[in-house]
Amino acid sequence: TAMNGLSLNLTPQPLSGDQVNVGGAGAFSQSNVGTNLSYSVTDLLLSGTDASNYALTGGASTFTGTDGVISPRTVILSANQIYSGSASLTNVTISNLVGSETLTYTGNASSKNVQDNGTNFISNLTLSNGDNGGLSSNYQLPTLNVVNAPVTISQLNSVTWVGGNSGDWFNPVNWQNGAVPDFNNVANVVIPNGVTVLFNSNITPPAQAGAVVIDSLQGANGSLTQTNGTLNVGTGGITLNTFTQTGGDTTVDGNLTVTNYFQSGETTIINGSLIVNGSFDQTGGNTQVSQHTNIFTTGTITLGDLTVGGALNANTKNGNILQTAPSTMSVTGFSTFLAPNGVITLNPDNTFSGGSLIVDENGDRNRPKSNNYSWEFQQTMVQGGTLVNISLPEPTVQKTNQNSKLNALSNDVNVTEGPLVPVNIDGNQKESIPICNDLSVIGKTIKQTCAMSDLEQLSFDSSKQGKSGS
Repeated sequence: TAMNGLSLNLTPQPLSGDQVNVGGAGAFSQSNVGTNLSYSVTDLLLSGTDASNYALTGGASTFTGTDGVISPRTVILSANQIYSGSASLTNVTISNLVGSETLTYTGNASSKNVQDNGTNFISNLTLSNGDNGGLSSNYQLPTLNVVNAPVTISQLNSVTWVGGNSGDWFNPVNWQNGAVPDFNNVANVVIPNGVTVLFNSNITPPAQAGAVVIDSLQGANGSLTQTNGTLNVGTGGITLNTFTQTGGDTTVDGNLTVTNYFQSGETTIINGSLIVNGSFDQTGGNTQVSQHTNIFTTGTITLGDLTVGGALNANTKNGNILQTAPSTMSVTGFSTFLAPNGVITLNPDNTFSGGSLIVDENGDRNRPKSNNYSWEFQQTMVQGGTLVNISLPEPTVQKTNQNSKLNALSNDVNVTEGPLVPVNIDGNQKESIPICNDLSVIGKTIKQTCAMSDLEQLSFDSSKQGKSGS
């Protein structure tokens, strides 16, 4: 086997300043790595400006030996592969091999994760014989680090649940080919029909704890129950049968579309719209929606701490619309609450900046049918004999010998004497006139029962006064 790049030395060394070199062609008796190998060097020849002043011992142009050494060749490594759920390497490039020789390998990266690109490298690698005469014993590895053996992991486009009807998100056996969708390793996650996936704190290696970042979560007839952790979903949004949250945090850059939405803890932030076409039960936690919220169901809707940047539409065919105490809603767009066969009961501190329509089995409770002596309420009033308090900040009133009739409710309401507040009576400012603002439901109309100091009763003039404050 030819000695490529043969370098020869002269002994003794030429005199200082003399230019003398020696060259020749060498060959080993065999081609593989080894020591004490037989070899021969032929065609020895001196060259250089001072070569004529020197001669090879005995004038020989050939010499042989048995102390030859062939050292292993250092390979060049890199790896670039799609996320598989494991640090096991499947696509390593091995270069700097001789001719067409190839090698096989087994090994691992220092990380299985996309997020570690730039610092990830081949942490261990075992070379094995390959094709075309490739012998692993003829090669050696470089120092394994991010410079000599870099690893790049690409995001897996999609993974589908293959476990049972229920199981843990962070268990690799539940996902196709073990590609558990932790961190940002998978773009799109699919939950099949009839499956409920538990997003919790149960972590089975090599899955790792940490925020999960995906582009979409799809499964129109699949479900997710979150009790812990952080789930961030991109513009592809979430489409599920049921989303249940008792803990953890979820953020969705797209829409969240579900048949059933159950929240009793922590926070869900939706930068798109929330669309619910089945059950909505928010007994705890906090839901923030940047765009619209549409809830359509046949049963009872229970609302809680809810912030909506667009319109809110809560519509139940046969149920009630309730609100968990002491939660509040803040809606920038128009709010619609429809329960034609039920009762609507909301808390007093909600903010409906874009206006609201509240209609239940008792009729339209925001827009009285009567245009005379009527009051327009911003908040829903409680029905069925429950005491309600309506704050009346600086109301404008007019003299009348009749009781005030506010037809915002279909039940009768008695107005009892309230605090002293400034009012206008026929255009004249009165600083300390008692205005009645505690209402209790008793029948068909709303009546004012307390009299003014002049023994004349007052009625509210809706044409002069805007919405009440609560």
